Amino acid sequence: MNAIANTVGKGRDDFDFKILQKAELILKSNYKSKAVQNLAAQVRTSFNAYRLLMHKYSINIEIVDPQLKNNKDLVNVLQKFEETWSLAKDFFLQDDRIAELDWFA
Repeated sequence: MNAIANTVGKGRDDFDFKILQKAELILKSNYKSKAVQNLAAQVRTSFNAYRLLMHKYSINIEIVDPQLKNNKDLVNVLQKFEETWSLAKDFFLQDDRIAELDWFA
């Protein structure tokens, strides 16, 4: 869906659920870095925004324009999701990268 609706980003499909799992672990942990905590919160927020929008669409699919790029809410949610998860993928799936961010706390 991201590849079709997201006219600004890359339309990626390589975002693993492990990113959300790692973000949740970080939010429950004691990382000193505000950067690590903020990125984890953004991952959760972008995922929840996507979930809420999909729920809204599931109630009334008629509101979705078949030309997905014409659904401004969908495009915005997917763009934020892509930006956030892309950055988190670079840091959260590699413990040494998280340690680098945490070091700057």
